[in-house]
Amino acid sequence: MENNNGPISTDLLIIGSGPGGHEAALRASQLGLDVTLAEMNKYGGVCVHSGCMPSKALIGATNLAYSMSHAENMGITSSHSIDFTQLNSWKNGIVSQLERQIEKMCLAKKINLLHGAITFLTTTSARLTPPSPHPLRDISFKHAIIATGSRPTELSGFEFDSNNIISSKTALSLKSIPEKLVIVGAGYIGMELSALFAKLGSHVDVIELQHKILPNYEDDISKLVQKHSEHIGINFHFGESVSSWSKSKSRITITTTTPTGDTHDYSCDKAIVAVGRTPVTETLDLDAISLKPDSHGFIPVDNQCRTSISNIFAIGDVAGPPMLAHKASMEGKIAAEAISNKNVISNNTSVPSVVFTTPEIGTVGLTKLQAEEEGLDVSIGKVPYSALGRAHLTNEPIGFVRIVSEASTGSVIGGQIVGPSASELIAEIGLAIQSKTTTSDLANTIHAHPTFSELIATAARIASNR
Repeated sequence: MENNNGPISTDLLIIGSGPGGHEAALRASQLGLDVTLAEMNKYGGVCVHSGCMPSKALIGATNLAYSMSHAENMGITSSHSIDFTQLNSWKNGIVSQLERQIEKMCLAKKINLLHGAITFLTTTSARLTPPSPHPLRDISFKHAIIATGSRPTELSGFEFDSNNIISSKTALSLKSIPEKLVIVGAGYIGMELSALFAKLGSHVDVIELQHKILPNYEDDISKLVQKHSEHIGINFHFGESVSSWSKSKSRITITTTTPTGDTHDYSCDKAIVAVGRTPVTETLDLDAISLKPDSHGFIPVDNQCRTSISNIFAIGDVAGPPMLAHKASMEGKIAAEAISNKNVISNNTSVPSVVFTTPEIGTVGLTKLQAEEEGLDVSIGKVPYSALGRAHLTNEPIGFVRIVSEASTGSVIGGQIVGPSASELIAEIGLAIQSKTTTSDLANTIHAHPTFSELIATAARIASNR
């Protein structure tokens, strides 16, 4: 880490060390640039510390415990308890290890690491405000990449207080399991957290303004996940919006309102507001460089992640949806290569989206409806997990694989998977879209038996009418 207190001159200043920021730093260093990477919190960003990694650690552990206690049909009976303190210690150890790994990789590439907030002064200079008592430092740069990420969105009247009304970040660092929990929002974050805490033993009520969970997903996906969620004890309340909350001695009460004016009260220990994420730009002083976010707070970029200022780039959540860590990583590499004058462009048509609900969801490319709205004639191949031997061997015959292809050419243009290992399987369909592979190519590719991947071959065979 940089130790002196003088001004800094660098080829590339990267603001934020999350998946996009540190990937950009590593790639730019590999391409011969002098790189400075600034982080105002902890190296690794939200993904490592309060998002992807801690949530999936907890979800993975609770899924294991749940599976052990629901295998009676296999002749397995299990009595177990969850030591939540030890579970958190294990999770925190993983997070610390990942942070150290990122820092170690950056230092090995001679990337200058800085700790503090960055504000722009001009289009080629910025100021670092480090933690007290360290002095301010000015930085001159040739190029900059903004990778400041996002934070949980607050609702008016339900501002986060870290005790009663909490964010997903706070939810992942609780010291004890709430007996009763209200989750506001049935999007992917709300649904992952609802399953996590239901399996930990919480009584969970999910409040959703719309009339289904996972509003951005197709109905057959949402309904299947909802059915399983209800099976594990999650209670859904649709068509309700939160209007107020109050606190008693021991609990809080969340009051909701329906479109007809009816009100409902839900008593709980804590309420998690999970209604989306907001891009982080307020620390940057973008006005100083006349860089204006759009009406949603995102920084507009072109297909090389370049902003309206030619030497300043933006990647990841701050540059707009989809707000996904792996999309940020790819954009980081693209921005670094564009700065190095390589002819690269971003391509969002094959960016997968995964949700670690039970069962898992993986999607990529176009849905049938989206393809038809683009005027395409499509062919669909859909196969249930229950048709696959491996699904029964693992006691998980729930879900389906669907492949969307262009009827005239057979080219794969989309895929949706809901079921075990969906987050892993979706990559093959993403590769098929990226490489313009046809359903016949997929069907003719030998998939090992017995594996979940056979579902993709079967769905491709149906789509190609073979």
